[in-house]
Amino acid sequence: MLVTGASGGIGQATARAFLDDGARVAALARGELRGLEGALALRADVRKPEDLRRAVEATVERYGALHVLVNNAGIGLYSSVADTTEEALEDVFRTNVFGPFHAVRAALPHLAKSQGQVINVSSSLARSSIPYMAAYCMSKYALHSFSQSLRVELRPLGVRVIEVAPGLTDTGFQGNAKLIGVKRAMAPENRKGWPPEKVARAILKASRRGAREVWLTADGRFLIRMQALFPRFVDWGLERWSRPYRAPK
Repeated sequence: MLVTGASGGIGQATARAFLDDGARVAALARGELRGLEGALALRADVRKPEDLRRAVEATVERYGALHVLVNNAGIGLYSSVADTTEEALEDVFRTNVFGPFHAVRAALPHLAKSQGQVINVSSSLARSSIPYMAAYCMSKYALHSFSQSLRVELRPLGVRVIEVAPGLTDTGFQGNAKLIGVKRAMAPENRKGWPPEKVARAILKASRRGAREVWLTADGRFLIRMQALFPRFVDWGLERWSRPYRAPK
């Protein structure tokens, strides 16, 4: 299997979970990989299709086949629409959307041979957007739509497409995300969210079951339901909740 974004957080925990389960794992990241003894370490940038092609070929060369592709690499951006630069928006989409797209294109011939799996790690914000995260929410909605289309297209090939959507997770995401025009990352106070190891176990379980979609965390599922049932009330609540995060003009 090949896991992108494996230098930490959900990606590293997922690679570790599959290794412990006996899988042969290739772990891909832009930076240094630690704590993944036994995995094939690959340094690559998911924003570059040629890097992804080389990573897939290196995985197949080492292990002889590719059965599972986990598209986990992603970046965050906290910014109003007015303050979001074209460069920042492009970086989010090149990482969160184009990366998985090109990874699938590179891996598909091998996944078709093995009748394997594509696991896309999206977010609860793929279906419940919040203010000052428009670019990120857009990118995850695009990944959700990509998963839906891809699932039907690959069905005749015997390749399963699984979408796993975590909510708030203790991965350092807020600290690593770029901030433009906001005081700090927007997250519930005094809450770290799910441990990445718990999300990784959910991903492993989804792979074993061949699940279709897995939406994690109660707060994420609650917001999705509330926005569907009471959209105006949720708009009002989110506007009030987001006020403290705005940077003064």
